[in-house]
Amino acid sequence: MNTHALYPSRSELRGITFKNKAQILYALGRYDEAILTCDQAIQLEPMSAEAWYTKSLILGKEAQKAFAKAKELAQKNQGASCLP
Repeated sequence: MNTHALYPSRSELRGITFKNKAQILYALGRYDEAILTCDQAIQLEPMSAEAWYTKSLILGKEAQKAFAKAKELAQKNQGASCLP
């Protein structure tokens, strides 16, 4: 938030709105949209730890899904050696 003003700037308000929207999309399982929305929030407020944290949660969830798919495919391919 802008420390020189009593109220947040228009840009800061938009950043807050995007952060909130990203968190809602994440809760709904709409990860691709949530990532794009986080990116919008980060563009407006690059120092927002909350926006970066939300993005990390989403990417972590996507990474888990990708690993589960890799594991499933490795088992179908009789234990492909790419997995630990």
